[in-house]
Amino acid sequence: MNKTAFKEKIVSNITTLLPFSNSLFTLYKNIEWRIWSMIQLLRVNRIKRKKKAVVVFYAMNLTYWNYQHLYEKLKSDSRFKIYVIIAPSIISPVELRCEDAEALKKYFIKRSVDFIDCNKFGEVIIDVKKDINPDIVFYSQPYDIVTAAKDNCNRFKGRLICYYPYAFWTASDTWSYNKKLHRLAWKLFYSTPLHLEDAKKLCVNKGRNVVITGYPKTDDYLCGHFKDVWKLKDKKYKRLIWAPHFTLKSSIQGTVARSNFLMMADFMVEIAKKYSDRLQIAFKPHPRLKAELYSHPEWGKEKTDNYYALWDSMANTFVDTEEYIDLFMTSDAMVHDCSSFSVEYHYSHNPVMYVCQDIEAYKGMLNDFGKKAIDMHYIGKTKQDIISFIDNKVLDNNDPMKTQRDQFYKQYLIPSHKMSVAEYTYQHIIKSLGWEDIK
Repeated sequence: MNKTAFKEKIVSNITTLLPFSNSLFTLYKNIEWRIWSMIQLLRVNRIKRKKKAVVVFYAMNLTYWNYQHLYEKLKSDSRFKIYVIIAPSIISPVELRCEDAEALKKYFIKRSVDFIDCNKFGEVIIDVKKDINPDIVFYSQPYDIVTAAKDNCNRFKGRLICYYPYAFWTASDTWSYNKKLHRLAWKLFYSTPLHLEDAKKLCVNKGRNVVITGYPKTDDYLCGHFKDVWKLKDKKYKRLIWAPHFTLKSSIQGTVARSNFLMMADFMVEIAKKYSDRLQIAFKPHPRLKAELYSHPEWGKEKTDNYYALWDSMANTFVDTEEYIDLFMTSDAMVHDCSSFSVEYHYSHNPVMYVCQDIEAYKGMLNDFGKKAIDMHYIGKTKQDIISFIDNKVLDNNDPMKTQRDQFYKQYLIPSHKMSVAEYTYQHIIKSLGWEDIK
């Protein structure tokens, strides 16, 4: 038998066994989840007896830091000892890791958050499991590739792993709901009942560890107090956000090429110049866009840095890489192609355009909730669509979709439990630890 025939026979045998293999895989993962659940129960009983819990929050990037209000709730309870670990994504270049770390440090110092800093390479400097020995571990993202081996969830078997999604989730695929952290976490704090339904369909454990709390940034959006972060304070300038996603190519694992940045980069600079007497634009790139541009054959570090600097140099534009709540809530409109922003911007009640060449194909990759959020957008397929949006919806205030967006906001963005998301999460943790009778 020649090599080609041998390979074909192997492929044929594997294909025949695939249904059986999938069944074995699912069975194995179910057993794994049940074993880890029993070990976690032992940890819960241990915490209940000692009436103390050591908690670690991994902080990766300021945009992904959704735990501030929950951190404050736990910090105010003497039964919790809290550690915040600055741990930038290890797949980012060192320079960008350090930028993320500096932004987090600035934020934490301002809010009197004690933290353990990373080293000059953006790496965690301690062995968290050995040196802190946490009972509860909160992650910023569920992906193994963004954390060092000593810091990812595989290292903390038997500990109580928790997770707020770093975005208002709209994707519908196993990578969104069935990573190892999803399967083995103690608590997954999800945003809506629709997300629980997705977990039941897509995760091996059928969403048994999901708790519906609402989206954590809701607490910020509903606070009612927002800082004016815009460059020009004169109200004659309408305030437009341009927020491009990072997925320049589809080869990035777990993503599709939905970013329109390469098509829009020069065009948006032209828009800023054309409307310089009436419009200011905040360039709000995805945190990972700069890293992708650094490695892009037609961009690279120098061109990327110069482009970002250009947006800070024009009289009516600026770059915003900070937390975005204030930016959103003091804006007039947004143009973007980011999944979470397709939900979050609706807290502002302002008109918003989603840029996409084939919106139906894109919606085919979304969950039901994501489709509903996209349906609240004006859709931009061409540069002319974007110009029309700016002229009519932004500058002339012609916004026929406002009533629909307001209805979406009331139905999906306001938690039904009538508490803050942090308070509801805190109460659930207390109850799950069996502490409700001993505080």
